[in-house]
Amino acid sequence: MHRFPLSHSAPAILLNSESGRPKVVRIMMLWFAVAAIPCAACAQESENVERLVRAYFAAYQKRDWEAVVDMTHPESLKERADAILEKLPQNSADIPDARRAAGIKELLAGLALETPEAVRKLTPGELYLRILRKRSTPKTANAMKDVKTEIKNVSIVKTAGRYYVEVDEVTENRGKAFTGKTHFVVAELEGALKVVSMKRRSPTIRP
Repeated sequence: MHRFPLSHSAPAILLNSESGRPKVVRIMMLWFAVAAIPCAACAQESENVERLVRAYFAAYQKRDWEAVVDMTHPESLKERADAILEKLPQNSADIPDARRAAGIKELLAGLALETPEAVRKLTPGELYLRILRKRSTPKTANAMKDVKTEIKNVSIVKTAGRYYVEVDEVTENRGKAFTGKTHFVVAELEGALKVVSMKRRSPTIRP
């Protein structure tokens, strides 16, 4: 768990210049005043992380893919884009056989593009947005209308400059309630918080 360093200002005033006796009350008051500053900063960090996680979660539930991409860390966007690009040849002329050509054609159709060259011209964010839209079929969107998810608790731990977040949630679907957990990794980038990853555990039926 992330801990802020203690202040070293207090020992400088251990002795009262008039009596030479320790001024314990004054020392403690100063220490608490100084220590409260990083504690307040820590609380603000947690609030900001939780706000991002809740917004990301809500955007995912609403299928607001533009918002999801905007809140995703650029490194994660690049990793997702690279995973798609690895399946594609550099250009249309490099497709070796008809069997692979069929698979590539299917992949391109899902991205609403016609050639590998067109895919490679996209930014990682643009490519990931097309991937998300591909997954969001009308059938899936219609099924999600009856699903309601409520966040019950958010736990945050900061380690090595990253925030590890565990979200406890309850989902109601067709009269049944399910409990589940979603894990997020959040990192700061140029003063803004971004989601590095999100992983959901399989929900269990609530008794």
